[in-house]
Amino acid sequence: MIVLIVLVVLFVLYIVNRLKQKYIVNLFKNNSCMVYGYKGTGKDMLFQFVISRRKKEKYISNIDYGGSHIPLAMSRLNLDFNYTELYDGGKVSSDYYDYEGADVYISDVGVYLPSWDYSYLNKNYKGLPLYLALSRHLSNTNVHCNSQALSRPWDKIREQSGIYIKTLNTKVFLKYFVYTRIRVYDKYESALDDVRPLRLNYSGKEQKIEKDRFISKYGTVKEMSFIWFTKKIYYDTRYFKSIVQKFEQ
Repeated sequence: MIVLIVLVVLFVLYIVNRLKQKYIVNLFKNNSCMVYGYKGTGKDMLFQFVISRRKKEKYISNIDYGGSHIPLAMSRLNLDFNYTELYDGGKVSSDYYDYEGADVYISDVGVYLPSWDYSYLNKNYKGLPLYLALSRHLSNTNVHCNSQALSRPWDKIREQSGIYIKTLNTKVFLKYFVYTRIRVYDKYESALDDVRPLRLNYSGKEQKIEKDRFISKYGTVKEMSFIWFTKKIYYDTRYFKSIVQKFEQ
């Protein structure tokens, strides 16, 4: 009897874990996501998890997470026409990424598109916000980014995200299993203010009223943890070391 109960509990935990994984993958499939969190909390690991679960789908990224990787050239996200050229309904041309359904993943986006250099970006990357706005029309694409601080990337990037995911903790155990804990927001202001999930110790009508009030003000705020399996960590954890060369003495 005890063995049966243990098996049932393990089966339920397995199903719940799979449902959590599916929920997270669907967030990336259906939205442009901004992932942020302290150093070492698993931002790139989350990217690798999602990419591995989307299996053979092509993706575009500055870092290779395994699978069907297409190297990213940031200039191809910068549509080389002005939005005013669309006013008259004529044709415009641009060398953008035309891979149907291939999402874009940008690791450490605050290095490439930093908020502190907004004047340069506003002048020289006018077409990038256009790409973000039109990516679904152009190639059914979402653009996902990660950064240590939510406010570090260019505001034009943050404005185009639909989901904000804070990585709280990631641990690898038994070599192949990864524990990941995250917090999900659908409002930028709530993510920026680090709002915590609502926790109530009572039930009934008052609970529903309080929940509705919380959601109306802060939107979705959800914490979850899940476990996943990986045969290999594909991405280079020190990627920038390979592209920033030191002068020879």
